[in-house]
Amino acid sequence: MTETVGLIGFGAMGAALFERLKRAGRDVRAYDVAEDRMALAREAGAKTVPSPAAAATGTRCVHVFVRTDAQARDAVLGPDGVLAAAEAGTVVFLHATINPETTKEIAREAAKQDVTVLDAAVTAVPAKVRAGEAIFLVGGSEDAVSANRHYLEPLGAEVIHFGPLGAGNTAKIAKNLLNAAERILLFEVMEVAAAGGLDLGKFMKMAVAADHGSNISRWDRSLEIVDNQPVAKIVGNIFTKDIVLAGELVETLGMPAPITRGAAATAAVWVAAHKAAGNPG
Repeated sequence: MTETVGLIGFGAMGAALFERLKRAGRDVRAYDVAEDRMALAREAGAKTVPSPAAAATGTRCVHVFVRTDAQARDAVLGPDGVLAAAEAGTVVFLHATINPETTKEIAREAAKQDVTVLDAAVTAVPAKVRAGEAIFLVGGSEDAVSANRHYLEPLGAEVIHFGPLGAGNTAKIAKNLLNAAERILLFEVMEVAAAGGLDLGKFMKMAVAADHGSNISRWDRSLEIVDNQPVAKIVGNIFTKDIVLAGELVETLGMPAPITRGAAATAAVWVAAHKAAGNPG
């Protein structure tokens, strides 16, 4: 017998997840606040319903793929939300990038009706989700995750259980921080280069040619993990001299450059601690 599941949110990511649900043999009841997205859901083969409550009626699993914390609360806790109709034993997967505290708030209310909530944030862009290459970053109790792992696994490439409820949210926010911080740093570096009179086209061509790959992919050359805490490896001139010069340069140029100044100050703290521990350099 084909399983019917609920899907709240049929935006780009929700629509991509729908394709995976369909391929996994699930019938999907879909709801979105936007009528044009409801039309797309119908065209894709979903049965559209008038509310999140209707999507949750008689289903064991409900996927919530909205954008904001407020939308997640409304989708689950609102007057016509999932909990207005969910039966005991229902599992609600919160896929959006939201605050861990929001997930916990929703889970507390759901638990009163014996409904399980798991944060199952998704790492990929829509095309990757559609292709089955998504990674689910999951938070929840060991028992709840174990009981539902087999359900999530066919929908993506991997299911990683990071810890208690909210841990999946934290993992996704931290991952996105890497992405955003890299972009902001790149912007500031280009500002510094331009202020120093460099041609940005030539500078970036050089930077690309000199690039040896992401520091993320070779993180263990720069850091080590000790008692689950990152510890910087103070090697070469990058922290002891080069970042100091960068701090001096933005000072000379009269630039705010908060990331550069902050990085220089942080490096100074690291180097001082390194020396205080009796290390050379």
